[in-house]
Amino acid sequence: KDAFDIVGLGKKQIENFFLEGRIQSFSDIFNLERNEKYSDNPLSGKAGWGEKSIDNLFAAINKKRDISLEKFIYAIGIRHVGETTSKILAQHFMSYHNFSKKISELSILSEGNLSRNQDYQDFVAIDGIGEKMAEAVLDYFRDERNSRMVFELEKELRIADAIRLHSDSLLSGKSIIFTGTL
Repeated sequence: KDAFDIVGLGKKQIENFFLEGRIQSFSDIFNLERNEKYSDNPLSGKAGWGEKSIDNLFAAINKKRDISLEKFIYAIGIRHVGETTSKILAQHFMSYHNFSKKISELSILSEGNLSRNQDYQDFVAIDGIGEKMAEAVLDYFRDERNSRMVFELEKELRIADAIRLHSDSLLSGKSIIFTGTL
């Protein structure tokens, strides 16, 4: 919800569209309007779907074609990757191209080769990632269905590069540890 949050396309509508065969994957959401033109069972023929509600739905979907890298990473549903981790990954890779290229390269490596790979070591060393998170990301993209779904989805979207966060604070880049009683 916090990633795409398309107004007018809630759980109930998605379930109905799935049962009707209108939506089978994420990218199908962004093809609804195109497919509606050729449908044997148009939305306009369904109860509760007038011209205005259909136009509003398609406008809401089209409005979400522009998405930030962090929201895209969060939206695809990688296990253990929430909003915070998505921000960390977006800040590290900065662009969808960099993210997909590096993850694709790492995903094809075997378990034994990962531990000796410097790119994998750099990935695991990202503050807030670690081995469990890195493995969850790689496992997600090793699944052919997920890879295909992400490929189809990214063709329908404009994924904005992350914006580099800068801080001029004296504490920027420092870790502070409190011990004892505070």
